[in-house]
Amino acid sequence: MKYKFTDRIKPFHIFAMIVILGFAGYLFYAYRYGSVITDFFMMENTDLNFCDLWMHVYFVSDPSQLYNVGTPQAGCFPPLSYLMYYAIWMIIRRDGYAPAAFEEMDRIPYADLIMVYYSIFVVFCLFIGILLWHNDLFRTSVIVGVLLISVPFVSGGMAVANSTLLVMSWLLIALKLRDSNSSAVREAALLIIAICAGFKIYPAVFGLLYLLERRYKEAIRLTVYGIFFFFVPFAFFGGTDCFIRWFQNVRYTMGLIGFGRVQSLKEMIYTVVTLCNGHLPDAVYSMIPIAFLAIMIVLACLTRSRSRRLFFLCAIMTFFPTNAYRYTLCYMSIPLVVYARYDDSEENKSVMDKAFEYAEMIVLGLVYAMPVIPGKILGFKLTYEIYTATYAEIWIYIFAYLLLITVVCHEVCVLLKNRSKVSHAKTAWV
Repeated sequence: MKYKFTDRIKPFHIFAMIVILGFAGYLFYAYRYGSVITDFFMMENTDLNFCDLWMHVYFVSDPSQLYNVGTPQAGCFPPLSYLMYYAIWMIIRRDGYAPAAFEEMDRIPYADLIMVYYSIFVVFCLFIGILLWHNDLFRTSVIVGVLLISVPFVSGGMAVANSTLLVMSWLLIALKLRDSNSSAVREAALLIIAICAGFKIYPAVFGLLYLLERRYKEAIRLTVYGIFFFFVPFAFFGGTDCFIRWFQNVRYTMGLIGFGRVQSLKEMIYTVVTLCNGHLPDAVYSMIPIAFLAIMIVLACLTRSRSRRLFFLCAIMTFFPTNAYRYTLCYMSIPLVVYARYDDSEENKSVMDKAFEYAEMIVLGLVYAMPVIPGKILGFKLTYEIYTATYAEIWIYIFAYLLLITVVCHEVCVLLKNRSKVSHAKTAWV
């Protein structure tokens, strides 16, 4: 019996192989030339020391000054996340020691131990989330292993300990629990999504899933939970005054637009236009995120594919925020996990769907794989001035936007194809 290529090699297998090859390339160069190679992959910086976690722990070490410490774009997390950071501070604080800056936080005794267990907790949540979807220990272990050696995890989230990875893991859990036969489990899913929105705001877009499925009562409860988890924590940090400071920080951050930042769609377009010596009115740049948000929501409403619907919602969390970094690409793991569970094994797909899916997995693999760029890994200079416009970052985001374009084109082709079928059916009926 002969086997077709697609019977043996699934699109996810290609994604996994690309990521593994990228990590192998990193290990080869690192073993040969030492830790300077890691500088290249870590946004061309030297040892970020889990800076995002310690920065926010430092911000909340004096609760009365939350949102007054640091730059506005750094202090724009909702207060629910700071309850977690405050708990960490209470555990590691030491009388008589007041760090002068967040860079000194990791010098506090046992700070490294906290960091180890925080990382274990993140990986544990990720493992549980994927296991719930796949219900297979071996397959789950493979997916977790591949993700942990990918760009958003190694040189994005884990290196800086940003809570995005934790929120993404919780969302994976919630999105599976929401389809449970148990009402208590479905309610737990609502609470988890609301907590995620309380940490990062953007996961609120998943409320759209309940509206599309006409689960209006659950959508209302999700809204109530979301309001509770968003507003109540302000009471622990100064109430109304704290909310005003937070709102000012967010408003300032969303209005930022800088050359060299390619992680958000608005600033990527600004960078390209500037490089081409062009100019667009500020109003145009202000409308770009809104137009992108509207397009993603419309596509999420129209698609019949579960994984593409999740992709469009996750794209909002990835490319919409002005202050995004490469770790926000981890949200793309959500549709990937769902695709690997369902769509990857579907039979009777059209040639067009198969071609698009292989292309999407190849491009996603190039986004997630360590960018072993010949001729650029050695001899680079640390680029602190425009630390987001590094060789690695540009490489990663070229493929990230190509992935976005590819998936949108795939969905548009499917919609046009379905519309054509409906039109032919009406003609035949007449």
